[in-house]
Amino acid sequence: MKHSEVIKLYENLSQVKGLSGAKVNYAVLRNLKNLEVEIEVYKKQEEEINDITKEYSSLVELTYKNISTINGEVKTKTNEKGQTIYDIHNSKRPELKQILDGLALKHKKEIDSANEKWTALLKFRMENESEFKPITVKVSDLPSDISTENMNFLFNIIEPE
Repeated sequence: MKHSEVIKLYENLSQVKGLSGAKVNYAVLRNLKNLEVEIEVYKKQEEEINDITKEYSSLVELTYKNISTINGEVKTKTNEKGQTIYDIHNSKRPELKQILDGLALKHKKEIDSANEKWTALLKFRMENESEFKPITVKVSDLPSDISTENMNFLFNIIEPE
């Protein structure tokens, strides 16, 4: 199982904690517990890369907030990770793009370094095998009333029969 698949498995199993069926629930909880250390390593790697552009990211966010609060022209939304996303595409402030381009130019070295590290990390996760071996369950152990969505979340821990 590739590192990228391990991350997806962790996300999927997190969605189905508490399913009925002792064997299935045990497999889900045990796999989640066994994955915690690996997932923490992944998070630490991501935080280290994000720290490279921390100053740049803070300045960009401050710029968005200032423009948004002054004119109310920049719309915001929250993504699935709880992060604020700023929509500048419809902004009536042409200088906003100039400000952001200037910040990107000033921090080009850090941005390029972070992009290279992200690319290397993602490539590593896509190409290399993890040592994690999931605890599996048999199809016959699945609850009879399991939804298709939950079955999809469990797909990688169901033994083929």
